[in-house]
Amino acid sequence: MPLLGAHRHAAATATRPTARDTARLVTALENSHNKSVSQVVPWFVREMPPTYFRIFGEETQRRHLRAIAALFDEELRVRGQHFHRAHRMLPCPFYRPA
Repeated sequence: MPLLGAHRHAAATATRPTARDTARLVTALENSHNKSVSQVVPWFVREMPPTYFRIFGEETQRRHLRAIAALFDEELRVRGQHFHRAHRMLPCPFYRPA
């Protein structure tokens, strides 16, 4: 059987994840997100100029932090590389927190 046919067969016979699988996935994502946030927030507060906090309200700051935390998540891959190695090439005014 051709490889593509094998993938189609596997997809057709696969079962849905269980509630336990779903809970495990949620926990893994929460842990990854929490780790990223715990690194990004102190850096963000330390590095952003005071005018940023005067101009943008808390909700906007939270939106910005959610986006930055997602960008710097250790598990995120960009073109097969860990993001923390590739981010220096991106036109982004933010730098990876220490």
